[in-house]
Amino acid sequence: MKLIRLSLSYLLLVLIPSIAAAEAADVEYLELSSTVTDFQQKITVNNDFTLENVRAITVKALQEPAVESLKRRRFSYSTSMETFEVLEAFTIKADGTRIEVPKDNYQERINKGRGSGGPAFSDRASITVVFPDMEVGDSSYVKTKLTQTEPLFPGYFAHTSAYWPEAPYEKSTVIIDTPIDLALHTVHRDVEIDSRTEGDRQILEFSYQNPKPLKSERQDYSVYDESSIPGFAVSSYLSYQQVADAYGARALPKAKPTARVQQLAQSLVGDEKDPWNKARILYDWVAHKITYAGNCIGVGAVVPRDMSVILDNKMGDCKDKATLLQALLAAVDIDATQALVNSGRNFSLPNPARISTVNHAILYFPQWDLFADPTPKNIPFGLIPHSIQDKPVIIVGDQQPGKRTPAAKPENLAQKLHSEMTFESDGWTSGTITVNLKGLPAASMRASWSELTDQQISQIMERIFSSSTKKGEGSIEVIDNEPLSDEIQYTMTFRKPDAFLNKGAGGFVPHAMAPTTASIYSFLGTSAEPVEGYSVACSNGTSEETLIYKLPDNYQILATPDDFQINENYIEFSASYELKEQTLTVKRTIVDTSPANVCEPDVINGQRVTVTAINEHLQSQVVYQVK
Repeated sequence: MKLIRLSLSYLLLVLIPSIAAAEAADVEYLELSSTVTDFQQKITVNNDFTLENVRAITVKALQEPAVESLKRRRFSYSTSMETFEVLEAFTIKADGTRIEVPKDNYQERINKGRGSGGPAFSDRASITVVFPDMEVGDSSYVKTKLTQTEPLFPGYFAHTSAYWPEAPYEKSTVIIDTPIDLALHTVHRDVEIDSRTEGDRQILEFSYQNPKPLKSERQDYSVYDESSIPGFAVSSYLSYQQVADAYGARALPKAKPTARVQQLAQSLVGDEKDPWNKARILYDWVAHKITYAGNCIGVGAVVPRDMSVILDNKMGDCKDKATLLQALLAAVDIDATQALVNSGRNFSLPNPARISTVNHAILYFPQWDLFADPTPKNIPFGLIPHSIQDKPVIIVGDQQPGKRTPAAKPENLAQKLHSEMTFESDGWTSGTITVNLKGLPAASMRASWSELTDQQISQIMERIFSSSTKKGEGSIEVIDNEPLSDEIQYTMTFRKPDAFLNKGAGGFVPHAMAPTTASIYSFLGTSAEPVEGYSVACSNGTSEETLIYKLPDNYQILATPDDFQINENYIEFSASYELKEQTLTVKRTIVDTSPANVCEPDVINGQRVTVTAINEHLQSQVVYQVK
């Protein structure tokens, strides 16, 4: 099941640092730490699709925990396509007195190149405002102006605002001011809207209030459904295909193979004739050799860099790596095109269409109906990261509405573990743990260990196999012949102190002596309360383990857990315990076939019951007596 969880604090506005439940007469409200008393925003879109965004926000500290957070506000912008200024900033004392933020209370950071050169990979700048003399009952007020001097996509405009139901707003007003001939598509939820014209301008005004948010029982926020929360969206895009085409108009010219790209592609594939193998070779090279460099310069947020820049620096972000790989593939006559997808919590494409919904560029191979993501450096060709599985995808230049990336499959998240452990008379245990990983766990393990030094690995082994009072010892041997294969094997050899008693009676819960990427226990997380009214992100997979315990003659096994089987709610689990003379063999297997990557409440709630039964069984102990 392996639920993916995001804490409430991650989702709430930074202005609302903490909340607590408080009882009202018939409903349960939130006890607020701070509140937005007034939020005013006006976005003016010019005829050339540049824009001006003026925001003014007043936030009041209601409790001490909010004071520290409200003392500082940070703003960021792109220096190559935006200008930014703080128009006003002051602390409003509880009695109404205003204390202006002094000039010394501004901290500005700018990314720039050396001398007259520009920044290489990021032009993001930031301004931090520190508000003086903030106390409980005071408010911070700041008014800013951001001017976008170059549109991301000429001819298009889109904006969205969402109000988290547990975030308090006494008053919020957002005004969108655009040319009257710009056709806009609008969706709004629990927000008042006023539409009017003023000369050759059309004005949309959205108003929202939520001064006393209600308490929510929701615990899992791994699936984001925009339609379930208040907010609005405005867009001039007719469809998501138009979004993809607008991106493609600026990205695809960069994907044409240059002479340098053609030479590189030929040198990499050599005499290889099979198209799949050629694609895998080029994918492996881009994924492994081009370092990820996030953030961008100006329109670089939506336009790939030139191939020469990427190759010279061997760095790029997702669209850079996708564009380079597309060019390399084209150089050896393999058809692939870019596709846009959301790598966050969106599993649907909300209306109206807008570029902000899709935030990640990957590749699509029509001849194999295959998606590939060269951004991570350790994902094997043929697989994609969990974060973009089962997501709607927009294929650039290819009209395929409703296309989705493949969902998780159990065979792509698999582990087999075999461990043999020998009890020694002094209380030590020696043995080996051999782990075979397939699919994404193989990539995860490879990523975890690839950047560690031998000394660091030795220290990790020592920590794993030591007790609280004695140092243990361990080593690891990794069999990983192909840098980006979907399988990996490793064996840990160890001696661990104080694992078992060397006199008297004792007991132990059978388990491997070291943590592993896809252990049976990793499938058995569950929510504290039943899920009601919302979907959650989930996964599937398989894990099996064989644990062999070899006991000295003076150890007597008094009891072992009963064999156990359960098969329900997409989870099949079995466990057996066989004792022959002085050898105990434990075999356990879990097969999770959850309908990933989004599970409905009835599935999750059913699995809570199944997982609880399995967890109860896994607490059973082997009981022994030392003669």
